[in-house]
Amino acid sequence: MVKQGKAAKQGLPQLFKSHQFATHWGFTPLMMYLGFKRGAAGMAEPTIVSLL
Repeated sequence: MVKQGKAAKQGLPQLFKSHQFATHWGFTPLMMYLGFKRGAAGMAEPTIVSLL
């Protein structure tokens, strides 16, 4: 089994928290963007301003 140093043991929970935050706040905007990008025929191209 691999021995972990003290810094690694403290860093892993922070890494998981950062990943969870990015997943929670990034998933919905990504899905909205992809929905607009590959939406129905005749839809206007999405811009950052129109998504806000």
